[in-house]
Amino acid sequence: MPRRLAIAFAFTAAAFAAQPASATVEIGGSVFARALGQLSGQPPAVDSQLRTWASGLEPGPRHDLSASATVNAFLSVDGGPNSVDAHEEIDAHWESADAGSVAVPLRGWIVHVPGADDGLVQFNTADSGRSDWTYNFTATADGAFNLDFDLTGRDDDLGLGTWDLLVSDDSNPTRVVNLSRDFDFDPVHRVGSVSEALVAGHSYQFALRGSTGVDVGRTFDDFAGSESDLFNWRITGDTAAVPEAQTWALAVLGFGLAGSALRRRSPRPA
Repeated sequence: MPRRLAIAFAFTAAAFAAQPASATVEIGGSVFARALGQLSGQPPAVDSQLRTWASGLEPGPRHDLSASATVNAFLSVDGGPNSVDAHEEIDAHWESADAGSVAVPLRGWIVHVPGADDGLVQFNTADSGRSDWTYNFTATADGAFNLDFDLTGRDDDLGLGTWDLLVSDDSNPTRVVNLSRDFDFDPVHRVGSVSEALVAGHSYQFALRGSTGVDVGRTFDDFAGSESDLFNWRITGDTAAVPEAQTWALAVLGFGLAGSALRRRSPRPA
């Protein structure tokens, strides 16, 4: 085979041997951190941070999002100085449209309330109207959304450790899949996985919400607890018959080179 024609067919073969097509068309994602502390009926101290990305709407990379929230509620009463400190960090990474991770390196509180009658400390809860992490996409093939989680609670971790996966699509209401419930004071290490079916052509939102909170003062005067969590997700599907745009571009280039080579080899009329 002439060298020029061999190169042309190599381009075409390489195109279809390139990385497999994505099982999704990404739409957008977000991370949200929220911390709240309150003592003895005083107005709550609240801090929150939201980070988002939307496909095609933002310049530059969108593969990494981070958010954090820190609050300190302080009140001086007859029993002495009272304080509630709470802090949350969350980091999300999209390796591709089909895989990524969510890390919560620190979510915890320190409570000192010897003289307070009551109070509250919490992180994100359902009444905030937001989830800690979201990912919106359209499935291009039948498949599954797979999530592995690794949760660790430390010290007085009562009220920590509750995580739900929220699943919604364009034809069904939101479903709540519980991953873990309250750690309940004991140091805990929990691992697990879930898988949710995807149907080609449907748009989905998958979200993680860590609903966490505890009343303070009435029962507990001094305690501290924290958690660190990791979630890895991946989308699998039958994408063999759905080449990506760059695959077709390489193939067209290969076909063009092949055609050019064949024209050069065509015999000229006498």
